[in-house]
Amino acid sequence: MKATVFRDEAIREQAGRFVWLEIDTDKAQNAAFREQYPVRALPTYLVVEPDREQVILRWVGGATVPQLLGLLDSAEENFVRVRAGGAVALGDGAPGTAVAPADAAADASGSVAAALLAEADLLYGEGKSREAAAKTREAIAVAPDGWSDYARAVESLLVNWSLEGEAAPAARFARARTRRTSASWSCRGSPERFCSLLRCADYPRSELSTI
Repeated sequence: MKATVFRDEAIREQAGRFVWLEIDTDKAQNAAFREQYPVRALPTYLVVEPDREQVILRWVGGATVPQLLGLLDSAEENFVRVRAGGAVALGDGAPGTAVAPADAAADASGSVAAALLAEADLLYGEGKSREAAAKTREAIAVAPDGWSDYARAVESLLVNWSLEGEAAPAARFARARTRRTSASWSCRGSPERFCSLLRCADYPRSELSTI
């Protein structure tokens, strides 16, 4: 990432849009940062709302230039939502209200799914991986065909499951959904790739290939 992606002109043009900071988590002087923003896997990228010091987007792993730009766009959308009221509006606009099936069916643009994914981003940013996974599944369930954030949502779901040690359901979901997942993200469709993504090297490969 440092040698290629962050040197790309398209990323360098974002310099005025975000304040960039690199933290060496091994250094004792950064202990306070590690305590405030626990990191469970490396590399981890955080976008922090400065006034509340709230993580509004967290991403684990690498990304291409287009992927990183997409993540920054999502972070900016979450930033606007947080500044507007501190909660993500779902369904009829009331913070935290459930999405009715009729609402989801009528949501051809994917706005309901996007709001659910934004709420999942905030939960993940708070380190609530299990809750984030549940919210991401809701987003995927109501997402229309061709939803632009589908691949990122699947990736996020798999990472959250892996952080909670849920290798088996993650692998089942990954195998069932991989055909819909764009190859532009890091989900690839092979047991080896899923094993790497889920960080489940100790999970029996024979079982992984049959679930």
